[in-house]
Amino acid sequence: MKILQLAQFYDPVIGGEERHVRTLGQCLARRGHNITLVTFATAANEGESSDGDVRIIRVRPSASRLPFVYSDRSWPHAMPIPDPAITRAITTEVTKNRPNIAHAHNWVVNSALRPLRRAGVPLVMTLHDYSQVCSTKRLMEMRRRDCTGPALAKCLACSAEKFGRLSGTATLLGNASLSRRRRDSVDQFISVSEAVASRVASRPKKTVVAAGVDSIVIPNFIPDSQVVEAVSRVTSDAPIAFVGDLSKDKGITVLLEAYRRLRHAPSLILVGRRTPDTPEDLPRGAYATGPLPHSATMDLVRDAQVLVVPSTWQDPCPTVVLEGMAAARPVVASAVGGITDMVADGETGLLVPPGDADALAVALSAILSDRERATSMGRAGRDRSRSFTVSAVVDRLEHVYSKHVPSSTHQPK
Repeated sequence: MKILQLAQFYDPVIGGEERHVRTLGQCLARRGHNITLVTFATAANEGESSDGDVRIIRVRPSASRLPFVYSDRSWPHAMPIPDPAITRAITTEVTKNRPNIAHAHNWVVNSALRPLRRAGVPLVMTLHDYSQVCSTKRLMEMRRRDCTGPALAKCLACSAEKFGRLSGTATLLGNASLSRRRRDSVDQFISVSEAVASRVASRPKKTVVAAGVDSIVIPNFIPDSQVVEAVSRVTSDAPIAFVGDLSKDKGITVLLEAYRRLRHAPSLILVGRRTPDTPEDLPRGAYATGPLPHSATMDLVRDAQVLVVPSTWQDPCPTVVLEGMAAARPVVASAVGGITDMVADGETGLLVPPGDADALAVALSAILSDRERATSMGRAGRDRSRSFTVSAVVDRLEHVYSKHVPSSTHQPK
């Protein structure tokens, strides 16, 4: 099949969603499919290139030429409206190469709806977050509690808090309009976890704020090569590892509070970007490295005693959990979102209530004080992670594609 992948970011901008897209593209190409990816470019890397057998088309979005749109020009994320430059690039690619199917990730899909429909190209969309029904993508109210449901005044307030009053209103209304168009234009929605699927379930069409969808669940995945064969033992002075944005939503404040409660604790290594709500002062023994290359991050995780994922929001399906399990490390995490799909509580790690520093400290102490149990959990996590590798999941995605593509094009070429 000729498969057109659409994603807002790609290497060298790499997070969980970007690794998902890259891993999928590489696996599909190895299986003989013809893979092209259209993604956003910065001024430095615009143009066509290749990543192995995957053809990459990087397009600088029109919005990136407006200095007031992005606070970080190196992070030109998709907005909830079509971008003219991205739409033109997709139209050109569809006209020239006639893909059999397109697979979109995140709001870049908004730029593809019209050209794909005009060309009759089936469209699959993976929902990596809650953007189908929430303009901030997080389904969290301003007081940092789970959203109790959409309402125009409440959603306007949340969007204004995140984006500013003018941009927030435009984002909310744009996403509400496009969510209905997505619902009508996408042939199959795929949610990365049960949490996402349940929260973007179909809503009545009269809903003012956003329209839900019916979706199937196919989880995030990791390359098979990340699963370690041997389960290495670590020393008692090996660190605790945290990987992610150093933000309140990712649980950094709760983690630091819990760390202060630990006695004779090893060092705490924090890998990730600082955000506006990152605490300025770190407790003694905690060190922030900033973002690291993925290989260096995984080396750190493999050398850690435990990986901690203390998210305070309904984290859809954080890939770092799978990477920790694949590295045979026990995972202490919040019982939220898609994390509960991955971590088997008491078997591959420990789950704690979100935002509970005391419970997090107790769980970390339990892992740190019992090396045999930690090693056993790591081994169980390693074994469980095999069901979240790309080879274990890609058959399901190929089946989704085949349902929407004429049978004559099912075989890889």
